Amino acid sequence: MEITRLTAGKRFDEYDYAQSSLYRRLAPTGAGNFTLFPPPLLELPLDGKLMRSLKAPIRAASKSLAVREWGIVLVPREATVRYIHPRNDVPMFCLHAAGDHFDGFSNGIEGAFQLQDGGTPPHQFLTEKCRRSFHDALLRACLESKRNGQAPIEWREEWKIYRGEDAKDGRSGVVVSAFVSDWVESAAIESVDKALGHAKEKFEAKPWGSRAAVALDASEVRGHISPEAFAWAIEELETDQVGPIDVVFLVVGESIRHRRDFGG
Repeated sequence: MEITRLTAGKRFDEYDYAQSSLYRRLAPTGAGNFTLFPPPLLELPLDGKLMRSLKAPIRAASKSLAVREWGIVLVPREATVRYIHPRNDVPMFCLHAAGDHFDGFSNGIEGAFQLQDGGTPPHQFLTEKCRRSFHDALLRACLESKRNGQAPIEWREEWKIYRGEDAKDGRSGVVVSAFVSDWVESAAIESVDKALGHAKEKFEAKPWGSRAAVALDASEVRGHISPEAFAWAIEELETDQVGPIDVVFLVVGESIRHRRDFGG
């Protein structure tokens, strides 16, 4: 029998690796377990520039937090405001999906302007004070871009941070509550196909016995994909996908959770 370890698929594995890396690299000085809440739909991994820009504000926001207290991280942002055309049918827009970050903004200037913020996190303001400060910076950038075609802009946005119970082993770090974009079903199929592909090559190269069996071990897969999803992926297999393999087991720990026979 060939025993092959299942993974959570490429996207979920990248997500887990990014979380593990960020937990250590964003850790503030001193002990404490923190969860950072960025805007909805932020995806991991974070680009290096954003990650580096988060370290100082996380440190500043977390140092006064007691266990089970919330705080606000002031995240530095920068972009360019571009003057588009003299019509003001859409006075201000950006490269993100619709949000409320321009609510209440009026520059009183003839023309349309674009906040060129592609490839950056979605916007988030938790207080009106911070939103007004952003609008003030926008107004200054609009005036300058009307003269020069474009203008740099810097501002700050707000992400929540929570301090949880301290870890028993003394570890300190930051978990980023971020989105991962993949379908569980497609990730389960990807993982099963990859594992069986390796096993199939071994059995085709050298017969191991009268019946070829493969045990797919899901014991180390984190919570993204359930054993039921892996079992479903095994049932979706076509006979020609498994080649010389006669039976496939799904195991979790010491338990056989699913079995499928392909004949032979």
